[in-house]
Amino acid sequence: MAIDFTLTPEQRELQREARKFAQEVLASATAAELLATPEERFLATKPIYEAMVAAGYLRRCIPAPRAARMPDWSTWPSWPRNFTA
Repeated sequence: MAIDFTLTPEQRELQREARKFAQEVLASATAAELLATPEERFLATKPIYEAMVAAGYLRRCIPAPRAARMPDWSTWPSWPRNFTA
């Protein structure tokens, strides 16, 4: 029996959105690899993670029952500020 891997219109749209996000946002993440310290790398990639949360991609990676119990990470304080204070 053959398996049909054809995407639904909703899945196709999600695929297009994810590709666009990767090209516009994630492509800049590789620049952080060249930074000298872990703190510099963290600070350089933090806006990318914030964009992922804002776009809803983090919630899509976590099954719905768990995602409903997850805190909204975008409202948490800035971690580097707390560690360097």
